[in-house]
Formats: sequence, structure tokens, C-alpha cells
Amino acid sequence: MALIIFGIVLLLLGTLATEYFTMRFALLVVIGGIVLFLLGKEFYKILQFPLIFLIFVLPLPYILMDRITFPMELLAAKVAANSTI
Repeated sequence: MALIIFGIVLLLLGTLATEYFTMRFALLVVIGGIVLFLLGKEFYKILQFPLIFLIFVLPLPYILMDRITFPMELLAAKVAANSTI
């Protein structure tokens, strides 16, 4: 039950901050909490790896994506400017 409440609090905080990554991650936490609550610890242990693996489905946060792609944009602009000469 605590995992479900933690996921709901995480969802509320993500909604207040308009941070989509946090809201999406909260969904995974709530799903894990529901599995734990309804099916028990044994079944949760079996599904723990697939639930953790679902993190890779989430898109990267915009802050991190901008930090990665901006240097690549600058490099593409430099290459394009130098290739027109």
C-alpha cells in the first residue's frame, strides 16, 4: 500500500511541476504497488525485473535531451557551414 501512495504522491508532485518524466515514472511505481498489493510478494519478485525494465520505455527528460542534442546541433551547423564553401 505504501508503494501505491508513494506513486500517487510522485504523480501529484510531477503534475504540480509539469514534469512529464516524473508523472510517467509514477505510473510504473503505482503499477508495481498494485501488483504487490493484489498478488503478493512472491508474484512481485517474479515481475520485478519486467517492471524495472519498463523504465526504458519512458522518454528521457527534456532537460537531459536538450543537454545531449544541443552540442550535436552545433556540430551539424558547423559542418553545414563549412561544407558550403
